[in-house]
Amino acid sequence: MKLWQRYFFFESLKFFLVIVTGFYLLFVVIDFSVHSRLFQSASLGWQEIASYYAFQLSDRAEMLLPFSLMLAVVKVLTQLVARGEITALLAAGVKRRSLLYPFLVLGTLVALLLCSNFEWVYPLASKRIQPFQDRVFRGVRQRLSHLHCISLADDSRLIYQNYDGASGCFFDVYWLKDEFETIRASRLDPSCSPPIGIYVDKLVRKESGELTLISSSQELPLDGLKFDTEVLFHATVAPKSLPISELWHRRPTHLNLCSNRESALLTWFYAKLALPLLALLVILAPAPYALNFRRDRNIFPVYGLSVALFLFSFALFDAIV
Repeated sequence: MKLWQRYFFFESLKFFLVIVTGFYLLFVVIDFSVHSRLFQSASLGWQEIASYYAFQLSDRAEMLLPFSLMLAVVKVLTQLVARGEITALLAAGVKRRSLLYPFLVLGTLVALLLCSNFEWVYPLASKRIQPFQDRVFRGVRQRLSHLHCISLADDSRLIYQNYDGASGCFFDVYWLKDEFETIRASRLDPSCSPPIGIYVDKLVRKESGELTLISSSQELPLDGLKFDTEVLFHATVAPKSLPISELWHRRPTHLNLCSNRESALLTWFYAKLALPLLALLVILAPAPYALNFRRDRNIFPVYGLSVALFLFSFALFDAIV
């Protein structure tokens, strides 16, 4: 790159790092102030809390990095226009589209960073974030969670309210063995062979259709309950936490016959391919407004319009996913 291109690049990089650091520290302060009582009740040390927020950076990167890049590019472009440096380069014969080359290089590096995060960093970070959240926010999650259903190989169904990644157990479980017999358990550990239920009730449906409690046990091995490895994987691992290569291998081959889980895998595969392109879009979209900025005009509309378009695009994308 030429001297002026390196200057543009490093100025954008400097503001980008400052904005990323500032916004993430603000997020940490606000989030810690909201959840400090839960952290204290869980008897967490500072090392556990610090590692949690370090891994959270990987989770927030998909929005934080493009947003910070957009603000940095708008800041540098409007600053260069206000100083007359853009005018001097145009007068020297530099083409207008060439002015964006350093910013697009930075945008490409951020896009590659997002791809690397989706492929390697976030899958590892999610394995640390999920057990931490299950341990600390279990009460909140149980109040907000919905029912989930697993179809087993023997045509029976397992309905549960919550899965705890820290302990690897299902909570509030109903095993519908057939139309006449139902097993209810407060907790189910699928890692044992056979799976073990805690506080188990056996319910039988009479001819009148009424469910009747037959027996209760504090702990009971469920001999007929067999978990397939693939079924258990789909039930306990969120599609978002899978790397791009894993999503590619698990994508459905027949789109017309895919299940909800397979549709979610395919959606997140395309989402993780499309999100890095946002790093280039946030440069190209506000660039015409920033380059036409004048010193005698208010800079707020440039920032306001850029932020509004970014939030609208990200909200639309999040709604689709």
